[in-house]
Amino acid sequence: MSILFSMSISYSMSISVSRIFSRRYLRQLAVGIFTLTFFFMPSVGSGQSKSVPGLKSDPLEVQSRFTTIENRKHPDTSQQKGSDFVSVIVKLKPDSVLEYTGEIPGLAATSPRITGADFNLHSAECQKYLQHFQTELKAFQKDCRARIPGAKISHTFDVLFGGVTLLLPREKISEVQKLHGVKGVFADRLIPLATDRSSDYIGAPVSWQALGGRSHAGEGIVIGMLDSGVWPDHPSFEDPDPTGLPYPPPPPSWKGTSCEFSGGENPGAPFTCNNKIIGAYRFMQSYDEIVGTGPAEYTSARDEDGHGTHTASIAAGNADVSATILGSNLGKITGVAPRAHLAIYKVCGAEGCVLSDSLA
Repeated sequence: MSILFSMSISYSMSISVSRIFSRRYLRQLAVGIFTLTFFFMPSVGSGQSKSVPGLKSDPLEVQSRFTTIENRKHPDTSQQKGSDFVSVIVKLKPDSVLEYTGEIPGLAATSPRITGADFNLHSAECQKYLQHFQTELKAFQKDCRARIPGAKISHTFDVLFGGVTLLLPREKISEVQKLHGVKGVFADRLIPLATDRSSDYIGAPVSWQALGGRSHAGEGIVIGMLDSGVWPDHPSFEDPDPTGLPYPPPPPSWKGTSCEFSGGENPGAPFTCNNKIIGAYRFMQSYDEIVGTGPAEYTSARDEDGHGTHTASIAAGNADVSATILGSNLGKITGVAPRAHLAIYKVCGAEGCVLSDSLA
């Protein structure tokens, strides 16, 4: 049986070990795979200008995905009173200075892929090419003012991505492709910050199917979390899970015996371990001696910080748990291995994590 450990000191390290021993014998950990949480942002890369990922040749194809700038005042749009403004990213035909490979007579290549030298924006070659780019940009701006009154360039990209961001009335989107020097147009989108996309990002749903479906993902695995503890009453750790499916007992190789949600001056509410959270320990002797336990810190494995609860739910939180903040429903969340067991090792306090506690 494989047992995974996640540590945190700002580190969320997954550590694979062959078995879990009792508290006294947990001495050595083998460092493995980093577990990272990301939020999605679209890329406007600096790749070959002949193939720009995500670029749409026809702006109408992506019109429904443009970000609407509602109720926005614009100094030049009195004639379009009441119209919605949208933001689009326009790829111009001139390459960016980092992309340019030397096709224009009299203008030397500036791309490091061609020159073989470190990129230097202040070199004579780069500055000369930037003058050419600015000439083309001015021609685009002149045509834009004539065809789309009230449009405004909010960003100009000449180093990594040859283009602009254009704010314009929605009904004028079809005019953008007709402007001087336009190679393509695609949506400028508002991307909300997210903490619930990790599973999709790393391709966990594909792995779930290979393992017989999400309802079996993580079965027989114990994930040990070395972090700030856990809030065990969270629905991500309920047994049975939200679908009503109970957890089986821990595998026979599990040697843990403690469930430390009691003891000390401030243990917090008591909690009895179930078959989801199968063990909980507080390894903070060094922290207590070096830093000292604050009045708001629990003297049990209960999490007063929230970081450990968050990482535990990412690793093995129950499937289809409703996420709510201040009464607002933010949808459903699911851990990467939703049917795995959890063993909690609290090694971090409000001031951080003492290394020797993590090794105890």
